[in-house]
Amino acid sequence: MGCYVTWFVLAFVLLFTLFSLILWGASLSYKPQVIVKDVVFRNYDLHAGTDITGVPTNMISINSTVRIAFRNPATFFGVQTSSTPLEMYYSEFKVASGHMEEFYLSRESRRVVVVAVAGVQVPLYGGGSSLRSHADDGGAPAVVPLELTFTVLARAHVLGQLVKVKFYRRVRCSVTLREGRLGKPLTLAKACEYRDR
Repeated sequence: MGCYVTWFVLAFVLLFTLFSLILWGASLSYKPQVIVKDVVFRNYDLHAGTDITGVPTNMISINSTVRIAFRNPATFFGVQTSSTPLEMYYSEFKVASGHMEEFYLSRESRRVVVVAVAGVQVPLYGGGSSLRSHADDGGAPAVVPLELTFTVLARAHVLGQLVKVKFYRRVRCSVTLREGRLGKPLTLAKACEYRDR
């Protein structure tokens, strides 16, 4: 009798492990979809100033909002998206940042998240020598090339705490701030690269 019980336990563990692996493998094909829809630059300011140590440099301030669309295509599990930092760069200088709060996406659901990405009085040192501002010199509106980057982490509990899956998606968008179009949405449908890892 003891032999049968042992074989039954081993068979159950084997079948459950196989079932869990099948669920885990199937879940990988239901990656959450992330698409950056647009960005609105609400404020741009560039002027001469000094950093906290008294070094003279150009100072930049940017205020923007980014809209990100999420979709969970899975039919049998929801996903929890972690809190995510967003960063905006001019050349190698981080000029603005924001934070997307964590949220839950139920199965086969969609959501659009709006994230404020801003920087105030950010020193550029020698890196901003080619930048200018219409408000500062009275010339043509400024055009500033920027890069928006962030990595989304989403977790799915496919079978309670026993089968868990993580999804990573790295996003990099080439964004152009146009001082003459402040307050107007800039579509980023073709400006972003998405990489899963």
